[in-house]
Amino acid sequence: MKDKDIDFCEKAIELAQDIVKIPSEAPPGEEKAVAEKLAEVLSGGGLEAKLVEAAPGRPNVLATLRGMDKGPTLLYQGHIDVVPVGDVSLWSVPPYGGIIRDGKLYGRGASDMKGGVAAMAAAAMALKRQNVPLKGNLVLAFVVDEEVSNLGIKKLIEDGLAADWAVIGEPTNLDVALGHRGVIAFKVRTYGRAAHAAQAQAGVNAIDKAFSFRSEIEKLRETISGRSNSLLGNPSLNLTTIKGGTKVNIIPDFCEMTLDRRLIPGETREAAESEIRALIKELATKDPEFRADFTVTTCVAPGEIVKDHPLVQALSEAVLQVMGKMPQFKGFEATCEASIIIEAMKTPTVIFGPGRIAQAHCADEYVDIEQIAKATASYIELAKNLLTE
Repeated sequence: MKDKDIDFCEKAIELAQDIVKIPSEAPPGEEKAVAEKLAEVLSGGGLEAKLVEAAPGRPNVLATLRGMDKGPTLLYQGHIDVVPVGDVSLWSVPPYGGIIRDGKLYGRGASDMKGGVAAMAAAAMALKRQNVPLKGNLVLAFVVDEEVSNLGIKKLIEDGLAADWAVIGEPTNLDVALGHRGVIAFKVRTYGRAAHAAQAQAGVNAIDKAFSFRSEIEKLRETISGRSNSLLGNPSLNLTTIKGGTKVNIIPDFCEMTLDRRLIPGETREAAESEIRALIKELATKDPEFRADFTVTTCVAPGEIVKDHPLVQALSEAVLQVMGKMPQFKGFEATCEASIIIEAMKTPTVIFGPGRIAQAHCADEYVDIEQIAKATASYIELAKNLLTE
């Protein structure tokens, strides 16, 4: 790490601590305060920063460090919403205390992904303060609603956001993630006919029908588990919630389930929907009283980039400059907005940031502050590698 970058690495840690202290949970969608804080800091650091509402009271932060020429554009992207804290009694530290202890910054969103957002912001301000002669623009897009339905990034793309390369600062443990699995959330509903429980033969039990559906889901899970991607492993299919009925003495006339389907590159929403549709049709053929339908509540496609892409090579060189060794390459374990940027913007995208996905969405979430510092320095070097040569 270069001496002139150290102050900004420390600034990144300080900023991460500040924004972790600001709740920004989605749902319900309370990102405004943290967005305003980031816009204020970035404007004070010499960037052109503005708030762009994705929905009423839910602003994205869009900031630009303009280069000297009309060269290429590098996008640093992250999300500022966090998942709810959950049961506070399970935390040993205040979820929004921003406590630093034993080299770790604790708090909801520390790993996912306010540490990465702070590192990107500090890197951009460092480049501005050091008067690095960029030939193109560095754009920061810190968005709302990533944890729910991606309203933030979709709004910016709708408004014309464009870039030649993109880096998403999700927690990769400072490894370079070349892709991520996609996700589809299905809501499945089985139907029955209500009756008094003492006259069960007069009704059709929707929960029993749901159990039949579940048995077929297990068979489908075995089928798709035979597929594989060298980077991202296997696809998956899991029944995640189930609820039905209205009262203990009434035969239930409905049962609702949710399914989490993870996709690997090569799998599509259309094919995944077709599998569920065929399963329902087969059950209805076997059982005339079986009725069910489904809707898709969330869909994010899988995304990937090849290892020898110039963006990946430039990032690898940046990591080598900062850490003295080449990075590890892997797939990102969760789903993120890379595929949206790849598909809608036609922009090559890589995932790289401080923190570990294992520390996300859990009690006592944390990020190592040393990783925030190293990520900041890596983002500085990457911008130089791509925008000054």
